[in-house]
Amino acid sequence: HIYLYFSFHSKNVQIICDANLVILSVNANYGGSTHDSFIWRNSLVHTHMEQNYLEGDRSSWLLGDSGYPQQPWLMTPFRNTLANTPQRRYDNRLSLARNTVERCIGLLKMRFRCLAQVRVLRYNPSKAGCIINACCVLHNMCISANIQMDQQPQHDPELPAEEIDVFPPRVSQDGITLRNHILNMYFQ
Repeated sequence: HIYLYFSFHSKNVQIICDANLVILSVNANYGGSTHDSFIWRNSLVHTHMEQNYLEGDRSSWLLGDSGYPQQPWLMTPFRNTLANTPQRRYDNRLSLARNTVERCIGLLKMRFRCLAQVRVLRYNPSKAGCIINACCVLHNMCISANIQMDQQPQHDPELPAEEIDVFPPRVSQDGITLRNHILNMYFQ
């Protein structure tokens, strides 16, 4: 866990949602200093996606930012792309699609203000993780019951991914090949 100078711990929460902002998976078990790729590698979703791929599924993909490894079942952006290139067009489309999870997180924080950046869950990290999980379940119940919010969700600005990773993602050659195939098919 990161213990910030404000005298509290932080959490790095992995959230996967669908196009309707329904949270499909939440992992609030790790402290704020834990790298995204470590959380991903140790998640049940990673194991499930990898197993499906090994069993022949080539049509199920998740979208991730540059903090995640490129894998055949996880599409991530290229690094250091130049303007007006197929790679930049791919990255722009990926970013637009990934905005869904940012909107989901913004809506979650708007519904449950205790999760907003300026709020603090004054509980031990394990209990805070349970509260985050409960908020995600309630969020899904609100969506299922079509409970609308009065305001537009506000999401925290995406932090730029560091070019030097503390835990470098394990990039899959099959994942790179698939991403290049998508690039050639749709962005040339």
